[in-house]
Amino acid sequence: MSVYSAYFSRSAVSWVSQQDTICDGEIGIFGLNNEAYIKKLKRYADRLYPVSLNSKYSPIKIKESDRLDVFGKVVG
Repeated sequence: MSVYSAYFSRSAVSWVSQQDTICDGEIGIFGLNNEAYIKKLKRYADRLYPVSLNSKYSPIKIKESDRLDVFGKVVG
């Protein structure tokens, strides 16, 4: 499965490069307040948001009180 396809199935396997930062436009594995996500990181108006590849989900708005961790970059 390409990391650029619109969906990850529940049985999909993703290859991840373990790192604690990723760049705008890259797909990563994130932890947000004890929930895990595979999302694309996008910059909107000088803020970064984890954005779903599935357009039916809105970008996640991160508050100052939230804990956001980057676990790695999806590479395949």
